[in-house]
Amino acid sequence: MGKLKLIDSILKGFPIPMIITTKSLQEKSEGAVEILDGLQRLNAIVTFIEGEFHVGGKYFDLSTVAQTKILVDEGKVEQKKPTLEKDLCIKMLDYTIPFSTCAPNQQEEVDETFRRINTAGKTLSLHEVRQAGCLSPFASLVNKCAVYVRGDSSHSSILDLSKMKEISLSNCGLPYGVDTRNIFWTR
Repeated sequence: MGKLKLIDSILKGFPIPMIITTKSLQEKSEGAVEILDGLQRLNAIVTFIEGEFHVGGKYFDLSTVAQTKILVDEGKVEQKKPTLEKDLCIKMLDYTIPFSTCAPNQQEEVDETFRRINTAGKTLSLHEVRQAGCLSPFASLVNKCAVYVRGDSSHSSILDLSKMKEISLSNCGLPYGVDTRNIFWTR
């Protein structure tokens, strides 16, 4: 589901696919989760609210939320125009995003859950599915080196959600994320 269709579905009250997370086995802080499926959907919602793209020629109205209105008033954030009607912005903010959080006991269970979610969909290539299944110390070292080669921001196995658009895959020429056309093995 593309970004525009996802936001349009939310605005029209249609159901959207579930975001699947797991309790983090690496992070010590209470409530930390890993996103197994749905990072692109979360990114679409956040970047729409941030004004990165419009739906039907209209941008999210930042005056709908007190915190973003203050940022606009202080000149820290720019409100793009024309804006979406306030009732639609409120409908979007009130939309319940379906979440499911599982609590596996071992990293192998997390990896297996990820593989099962992504093998039937079109989101991952066969190479990516094979890579997700390779858990050896050498594969881990190669993955750590690859984040530097790719130039993305995932230099850690833990990433704050506020940085999700930096690693979001993009092939649309958007000014953020990892442009799949420019990854060295694609070129």
